[in-house]
Amino acid sequence: MNGSTLSRSLVRATYRAAAASLDLLGLKAAVRSHVLPRLLAAAQSSPDQAAAGAPLSTATAATIDAEIRRVLAEPGRILVGPWTSEVGFELLYWIPFLNWLRATYDVPAERLVAVTRGGAGVWYGDVAGQTVELFERVDPKTFRARTAERWKSVGGQKQIYLDEWENRLLQEIRASGVAAGNVVLHPYLMYALFYAVWQGALPAAQVYARTRFARLPAPAGVVLDLPDDFAAVRFYFRPSFPDTSDNRRLVATLVERLAADRPVVLLNPRLEIDDHSDWIPAGGKGVHGIRELGDTMTPATNLTVQSTAIARARVFVGTYGGLSYLAPFYGGRALALRSAPEHNLPVHNEVADVAARAVGGSLTVLDTLQLGMLEDLLAGPADAGMQVGGAQAS
Repeated sequence: MNGSTLSRSLVRATYRAAAASLDLLGLKAAVRSHVLPRLLAAAQSSPDQAAAGAPLSTATAATIDAEIRRVLAEPGRILVGPWTSEVGFELLYWIPFLNWLRATYDVPAERLVAVTRGGAGVWYGDVAGQTVELFERVDPKTFRARTAERWKSVGGQKQIYLDEWENRLLQEIRASGVAAGNVVLHPYLMYALFYAVWQGALPAAQVYARTRFARLPAPAGVVLDLPDDFAAVRFYFRPSFPDTSDNRRLVATLVERLAADRPVVLLNPRLEIDDHSDWIPAGGKGVHGIRELGDTMTPATNLTVQSTAIARARVFVGTYGGLSYLAPFYGGRALALRSAPEHNLPVHNEVADVAARAVGGSLTVLDTLQLGMLEDLLAGPADAGMQVGGAQAS
């Protein structure tokens, strides 16, 4: 069935028919796990979405609310996740959505078991009574391969349905002794609600109505030898900040200037977990004023280590995206750079700014051209030959 012609009534009719027939075979859970999320995703991307606007959103929200109530009605603890997608979506949308869900339905944190990866469990201290680390069960190579398969099947990392691999992971987690029932609060619930916002068909108010932004709990359990006053830095290359000679010169110059004023702690994990290519200083370790934390990280702890450093830093400076959202959630400041903003959806910028203000942090996003203009305005005669964001650099 083509999503471009799928109407709301057809979604409801198809779901009812599938549920009724498969319930006779004891497979109604399969409909909820696989059929319903796919139908919701298709409905959210249909042409009548923009025209219907709020009514489509209301119908989708009602379906999601019914599914949440069904899950919460089951006895015992509930698996939440698994989260296998981008850091940015986890911070900006998934955890705030869970905050909203807990408050709206009066769910005690002790009922929830959050399943995530890379040490991100440190972010769930106020959300879930227990966390499960996927990289203690799955090696990074397998994780990357499964992520690549998702890209092929849905065109991205977005978890718009509970796939077979995720379902097997959840079964293995239960079998390993983690006490939880058979139901799951899967990220497709959040994706189905907000997809139309990200596509520009609905206003960001749809997100704010079903999220609660709150500071993250201070990371615990990791002891790091960090300076008293330092800047945390992580630059990596992505479509919005491609690996070009100009961007490399920009980062090198910026980090050099930061290190001249205070210690700089590089957060590069030196791990092949995602498709990010990190910037590494040409001098490597031992560059004056620069310290690296890469050797302290493992696949299962890298986000915990980075979170611990960011929470203690005076400022975070790095590529716009995932980690740049993290500092504000600790009440800190972040400066994030990009050079190809057309690869970013404006709504993410808006939500990130609203979230930062709500929790008492700040996020400043600059295009490299803006940074170059600022440099030109502030440069004295001795600096006239330097163009931080352009083709020349000293």
